[in-house]
Amino acid sequence: MTAMLAIFVGWTIAQAQYNITGVPAAGYAVIALIFIYNAAYAFSWLVLVVAYPIEVAPYKWRACMWALTMLAISISAFFNQYVNPIGLENAKWKYYIYYDCWILIEIVIIYFFFPETSGRTLEEIAVVFDGETAAITNSLMEKIPETEHREILNVDEKK
Repeated sequence: MTAMLAIFVGWTIAQAQYNITGVPAAGYAVIALIFIYNAAYAFSWLVLVVAYPIEVAPYKWRACMWALTMLAISISAFFNQYVNPIGLENAKWKYYIYYDCWILIEIVIIYFFFPETSGRTLEEIAVVFDGETAAITNSLMEKIPETEHREILNVDEKK
C-alpha cells in the first residue's frame, strides 16, 4: 500500500506538471506511473479486497460478508465509472489529491485495525476473531486430540 501511495503521489505531481507546463516528459511519466501503479495495486491489494473481509468474518457470516463485499465492489465500480470523470473534468489534476489522501487513510486504518492473518488457516483465523468458542472450532476440536489442537492453535495451557 505504501508503494501505491508513493506511485500515486508521483502520478499526481507528474499530471500537475503536464497540465501546468505542457512538458511532454511529464505526460510520459503519467503514462508510465499508471502502469506501475496498476502493477503495485495488483500485487498488494487486488486479492485482499475480496479475500480479507471473508477471511476475518465469523464463520457463520462468511456468505453474508461475501455479498457485502461484492456490493461494496459494485458501488466503487459505479463511482469510478460515473463520478471520477466528472471530478477529473472539473478539478483536473487536483482531483488526484483526493485519492492521495484516501490511500493514506487506508494505510492508517490497515496498520492500526487489521490483524495479521498470513500463515493461518481459516479455522485458526476464526479462533482469533471469535475466540475459543468459534463455531467451526467445536467440530474441529472433536476430531483433534486436546494436546494436538493446543499446539496447532498456539494456545498456552491455563495454569
